[in-house]
Amino acid sequence: MDGYEVDTTTLVSAAGTLRAVADRAAEAIPALNRLGGDLGPGGLSERVRDLAEGWQDDVRTARDGLEAAAAATQVSASEYRTGDELARHDF
Repeated sequence: MDGYEVDTTTLVSAAGTLRAVADRAAEAIPALNRLGGDLGPGGLSERVRDLAEGWQDDVRTARDGLEAAAAATQVSASEYRTGDELARHDF
């Protein structure tokens, strides 16, 4: 192809990196369950628990976004490889 190339190896690597980060995010979710405990009077325990639950939701959202980006990146790499193969056979 003239003037435009896609490094599919880099795309596959990027997809792997995105999956690895998503996995790390998933590992953090249970740790957030351990925040708090009995922190004394004044509703502090409940506030910390609410904060941790919000963080869990945010981390889940980030994990889901990373997994979706990884999947889309992997599909892109496959599509570009298929296009390259078809172009080689057509020319």
